[in-house]
Parts: sequence; structure tokens; C-alpha cells
Amino acid sequence: LQKFLKANQIEMLYISMDKPEADQQWQQMIRYYDLRGKHIRTSDLLRQDLMNKFWDGKGYSIPRYLIVKDGKVVETSALRPADKDKLYEQIRKYL
Repeated sequence: LQKFLKANQIEMLYISMDKPEADQQWQQMIRYYDLRGKHIRTSDLLRQDLMNKFWDGKGYSIPRYLIVKDGKVVETSALRPADKDKLYEQIRKYL
């Protein structure tokens, strides 16, 4: 996946909805899974905004994959990285 993204000049953005107390575990997971890209953790306000937009204000389940193009969410239920070829096809629609 990393090679495909780099070849197509696509950046990954990982948004953690964990609480600040989980910072050490969050950092360990980034290193353990070699998650390359940008990483942010939500504030309470951003977490609530995301829940309202993508989970109808109800609880949330993670991970959730989105495709964003030119600052707009174009795919709210992107395929998982394990679905490699199908995910690549899905991404290519927006290149």
C-alpha cells in the first residue's frame, strides 16, 4: 500500500480518537505497525464533530477509512488495506 500511495502522491492521515491518557500506547502502535503518514489525535470537539458526521452522533467503531480529495470527503466507507486490489481501484477513481 505504501508504494502505491507514494507512486500516486497520496498521503495517509491517521486520526486517533483515543483520550490523552493513551498517548504512550498510541505512539507504540504507530511504531509497531509502521504507520507512515501524518498522525493527529482528536480534541473532544473534533471527536464529537466526526461522530456526528460519520456515525450519526451515536458511538463509533474504528478503524474507519475515508478517501479525501481536495479537502472534501469523497468516500465515507473506503475499503480496508487488506482488500488491496479493490482498494487501489477505489482510490484510482479519484485520481
